[in-house]
Amino acid sequence: MFPHRLTDTRAFDIARADSAPVIDGMLDDALWANATLVDDLHQMHPNEHSAASERTEIRVAYDDDNLYIGAKLWYLNPAEITANVLRQGEGLGNEDRLALILDPYLDHRSGYRFEVNAHGVRWDALYQN
Repeated sequence: MFPHRLTDTRAFDIARADSAPVIDGMLDDALWANATLVDDLHQMHPNEHSAASERTEIRVAYDDDNLYIGAKLWYLNPAEITANVLRQGEGLGNEDRLALILDPYLDHRSGYRFEVNAHGVRWDALYQN
């Protein structure tokens, strides 16, 4: 079971991409302008499902072979961002991070989790049953 499961489930249509975006850390490629915007987000910590304290925009698109996800995160005081982990694959449990959970079978029991912190350290997990 996923560690955090909200009781509300939202679905949205994802924009189909005609070509792959340039992956350069910027969201100025034409694909991102046409991608689906997700900005109705909530916090998990310190209060689960509370209103977001900072603005965040997630852009989502797909093509025949790939799912593209881009994020733009604002932070009023960047000096307060917690990012101590510098080693790829190390857990990011105490970090400020962006985490995405994909539930491709819609069973709330299997799927994928991807996380990244402000240093670009990546962590992933596979959920099975």
